[in-house]
Amino acid sequence: MAKGHFEALIVDDSAINITLLETLLRSFGLSCQSATQIQDASNLVLEQEFDISFIDLHMPVQSDGDFIKAAAANGTLARLGSVLIVTADVQFTPKALGLEHLISGYLLKPIDIRELESHLRRELDPGRSLR
Repeated sequence: MAKGHFEALIVDDSAINITLLETLLRSFGLSCQSATQIQDASNLVLEQEFDISFIDLHMPVQSDGDFIKAAAANGTLARLGSVLIVTADVQFTPKALGLEHLISGYLLKPIDIRELESHLRRELDPGRSLR
């Protein structure tokens, strides 16, 4: 991926998780914006469009995909780009939460760099090269 060409949004209530994911994404050439609160994430989505978004499943105010469902309801889902859930919940299934048609996939924490790279290659324009 060309440096700075793709924009990623990271929404997680843990600053450490954001820092780790930002570091990984930047190593692949993505630019990152992040939010630790749903309202801040909503504001970012109104300000700009993203190519890919990484959304923590269990946020304090809106959890279990409520942020994604709200974005679908208010017409801003497309501004998130490809949506990937990030979760430590090994029993998570998109269908159980009604998210199967709203997200592109999910990553389990701790994030496996090979799995992340696979998602990036699949979700972002495959005609462009990583790194």
